[in-house]
Amino acid sequence: MLHKILPVTVVLCIIFYAFTIQKNTDQERLDMLAEKYVKLVLTVGQYDPFYVDAYYGPPEWKPDSSKEKQKYDFPSVKLLSEAEELITELEKVDDTTFPDIRKRRLRFLKKHLLAVKGRIGFLSGKKFKFDDESRVFYDAVAPAVSEADLLRTINKLDKSLPGKGTISERYETFKNAFIIPQDKVDTLYQTALAECRKRTLKHIVLPVNERFTIEYVANEPWGAYNWYKGNATSIIQFNTDIVSTVSGVLAVTSHEGYPGHHTHNARLEMKLYKERGWVEYSVYPLYSPLSLIAEGVAEYGIHLLFTDEELINYESSVLFPLAGLDTANVRTYHHIARLRSALEGAMVEVARRYLDGQFSKEEAIEWLSRYGLRSPLRAKKNLDFIGRYRSYVINYSVGESLIRRYIEKHASPEDNREKKWQLFTEIISTPVVPSDLEVIE
Repeated sequence: MLHKILPVTVVLCIIFYAFTIQKNTDQERLDMLAEKYVKLVLTVGQYDPFYVDAYYGPPEWKPDSSKEKQKYDFPSVKLLSEAEELITELEKVDDTTFPDIRKRRLRFLKKHLLAVKGRIGFLSGKKFKFDDESRVFYDAVAPAVSEADLLRTINKLDKSLPGKGTISERYETFKNAFIIPQDKVDTLYQTALAECRKRTLKHIVLPVNERFTIEYVANEPWGAYNWYKGNATSIIQFNTDIVSTVSGVLAVTSHEGYPGHHTHNARLEMKLYKERGWVEYSVYPLYSPLSLIAEGVAEYGIHLLFTDEELINYESSVLFPLAGLDTANVRTYHHIARLRSALEGAMVEVARRYLDGQFSKEEAIEWLSRYGLRSPLRAKKNLDFIGRYRSYVINYSVGESLIRRYIEKHASPEDNREKKWQLFTEIISTPVVPSDLEVIE
């Protein structure tokens, strides 16, 4: 019987060998295309100072930065051709034998190359409608927000705010009672970051060498920024032009630090770039689907760190005393803050109408002041942000909503908080784009 069995065995071995070769070939092709993607992003970044938010890959890949590139030299035709060729090559990769995480890697690269292609078009002068731009860059579209939606929240605030005068005046007066004295700002940020870090490290493993430094800056359109430097290191900048309130401290430190941007970037570097060798995670193009995930997890993170009651207790017992402020109205402040957060949709809506040409700059500031309860100065800062970052503004509210819905869908009210931490950790440690979270079961 041996002479009859042997040919079958040989055939099976040949099939298995061919299958393995093809599998390895597809994986190697994906690695090669990922390298070309990184180099393309770095090249585009030479002509767009805000495009490459972080890079910590092979230094020899980084283009020569000794000579500043001018936008009129932008080789749009060549770069667009490169992007389209990479997209075409990615479509040829057969992922039928890939495990789920590699399939998600392939989707990540496809979505991000479409965003690169869109950015090249934008830098070449292509005009996007707001929703079309956000779909290409961030794999998402923000829902429309009407004045009626915002007025319902404003009416609730009107009934809750003490004092006399217009609602904007009363809100500003109420908020000003919670502003941190300037000489206490650093103490509160340092204390809050330490607390957020301690709570995060109970649930998420980070490299033992992870660290950050704090800097204070001015004349920026944002309130705070995390500059990730690689090797689990961040610089966290706070804008001194923006007054800090006690309750805002935990929100911004959890967002920029733990379990937000610093934690997210460190996990991606550790799990995907260093452990798996996936080079696409050595670069962070700001105008990409990764940003919606990044801002979403950063906005959601504080809800993992603290329940509402834990937040109030920590602020009352630690942060308010450090700031030298009265704790009598802490609960009222949180009630007002929750209502006020429902007006964040005004920022997205004013960006949509302003960038689509429906509002002048003056009209946008006035609308944002009326329906977003911004002071004129804050409204102008918001418009400066919109002018620089455009449809990026959707990433905060749409991103937080996406992350929250996904986690709540997969962690029932009966689950303990650890289940939510597990889901959160998976999101910040694996290839994922926004449209994935709408369909992953």
